[in-house]
Amino acid sequence: KDWYKRLETHLREKFPDQYLWVDTSKSIREFTNWQVLAERDQNLDLKIIYLVRDVRGWVWSDVGVRKRKNRRQRSLGISMIFWYIQQLRFRMALRASRLQSYTVSYESLVFEQQQEMANIFRFLDMKQKDVMGVMKPDLANGFMHDVTGNRMKSELKSFTPLKYDFAWTQNAQIKWWFTVLLPIRRYMQDLYKACNFIKDIEEYNLAKDRKK
Repeated sequence: KDWYKRLETHLREKFPDQYLWVDTSKSIREFTNWQVLAERDQNLDLKIIYLVRDVRGWVWSDVGVRKRKNRRQRSLGISMIFWYIQQLRFRMALRASRLQSYTVSYESLVFEQQQEMANIFRFLDMKQKDVMGVMKPDLANGFMHDVTGNRMKSELKSFTPLKYDFAWTQNAQIKWWFTVLLPIRRYMQDLYKACNFIKDIEEYNLAKDRKK
């Protein structure tokens, strides 16, 4: 926590004109540290973007990551339960913190990118500008500084279109576990409703294939 306070002081001194800092960390530990700091410093306006991926897509991705990094594979069912527990922990931490938060479905970010990004910009009170008919964040003045986590691209020309891996829709085991683990399926459905995103991913994929 003291490290975060020193970091904040350093940033204010080095970047006095930059009011938006970004921490792309994924663990509750970093979130908790910022939360404590925000409670001490009333001038620190902390906002949380809770980005969550469909459990089926996450499990499929986890299989690939473990294979690529030579990690021990685990049951798809166990992976889904792990995902579920992690999401519950994050949601509980957010509710307990009483901080401003905005839930984003990764699927809505991919399939409804323009609308979702506009919602995120409004939540962060970021200025936007029209770029060839698409509203994008105005980063020209450098009001953003990446504090920790993955490096954030600040040039509009470097933005990469998001793509979605539909491969999991062809995996019978993932579908079976998702059907059997009813609490997880209900949680996922509630999450989509909270994000105002209720597309059926498999139906979307079929419709996309029919258009080809």
